[in-house]
Amino acid sequence: MKNKSIIFIIIAFFLIFAGFDSSQQYLSSIFYTRNFEMISFIALSILYIASIPANFIAPFFCRKFGLKKSLFFSSLAYPVFIISIVLRSEIMLYISSVIIAFAGSMLWISHGTYLTRSTTNKNRGFYSGLSFSFLVIGSAITIFFMSFFVEKVGYNVIYFILFLIACLGSILLLFISDIDTVERYAIHPIKLIKKKSMLLFAPFIISSFFMMGSMISRIPIRITDLFGLSYVGKIISIYGVTICIFSFLVGKLSDKYGFNRFAYISVLSSITGFFLILVSHTVLTFSIGIFLIGLAHSSFLGLNYPILHSLFEKEVDSAIITGIVLSVISLLSIKHLFSIEKINHKY
Repeated sequence: MKNKSIIFIIIAFFLIFAGFDSSQQYLSSIFYTRNFEMISFIALSILYIASIPANFIAPFFCRKFGLKKSLFFSSLAYPVFIISIVLRSEIMLYISSVIIAFAGSMLWISHGTYLTRSTTNKNRGFYSGLSFSFLVIGSAITIFFMSFFVEKVGYNVIYFILFLIACLGSILLLFISDIDTVERYAIHPIKLIKKKSMLLFAPFIISSFFMMGSMISRIPIRITDLFGLSYVGKIISIYGVTICIFSFLVGKLSDKYGFNRFAYISVLSSITGFFLILVSHTVLTFSIGIFLIGLAHSSFLGLNYPILHSLFEKEVDSAIITGIVLSVISLLSIKHLFSIEKINHKY
């Protein structure tokens, strides 16, 4: 019964983020006004800033409502966000960003807790990797098909379809079985981060999301400078395909061979990948670097739940919260570092 519920969760997240991520893809063109860049910046800032306190508040609601209700009600925020884009309302977008920050915290805490507590050491990596692989595949497929129809039918029709897709994902969460949440969050996340095990695991989290953020923000610019704009989609697609395949594969293999060796592979891949990106001036070596970074991030996605459960079995819920906060801080640091880089270039 638990395995059936996990499959429902995987399909639900596939649909929810197929709608949500695809809606973000055309956010800029929907808000194409003179002040569009400022609107997007404010909305993104609100989301990131609100998500940090939200992660410390969300566990209270997860305990109060249970994991099933927490997953369902928090997932409803994503269709609301899609509708706010269709309405082209600046205020609605800001409000939705706050809602997404708090709802997203509940959703991912509940997701991680449900998967770790509903699986065993023999299948935890398999379901963790499968979950994140499907998440990426759903977004990629939907964005790909959107490109063929968006100009023919218009944004309103496309976004209404995305709204229905996200709603269908939320409905599927009603069919999962609930699990007990007694004696959870025994240690507050702030206290947990001081533990030696979390201090050792923190660089794995931070480096992984630093890679992800760099792939979105900085690496496409470097590709454009080196090879031209036409190569951005071609090279970045290597990263997406690698995550789709290897998140599942690494998770599955870790159940059989243990996660330690794959964690080492992840570290070596990230270091080698970034080195190649920094020094490469050919498409081949740069593409190899992108593949290695994708492999490193895939390893994190497939291994993070098994590792957290192994290190913090009794406090896994708090560990997941701490991990989410560290990931947000990592993404915020990317923006800050790139701002410093721009200032240095200016002067």
